[in-house]
Amino acid sequence: MFDSPEAVAVTGGIHGFLFSVYLVAIAVMAVLFKWKMIRIAGAILAAFLPFGPFVLERRLKVNA
Repeated sequence: MFDSPEAVAVTGGIHGFLFSVYLVAIAVMAVLFKWKMIRIAGAILAAFLPFGPFVLERRLKVNA
């Protein structure tokens, strides 16, 4: 089970696709809501932190 490169290839591809979708969503939101560069950078940084997108979502809801 742990020595299965096929599983890594499949889940890695899915993970990469979802990360790309996340970046496109950030770009769309930035254009629609005229985000400043600091907010865009924070949204991208949130992708690399554990539970970062959830914290970002909460902050966006509070500031809306």
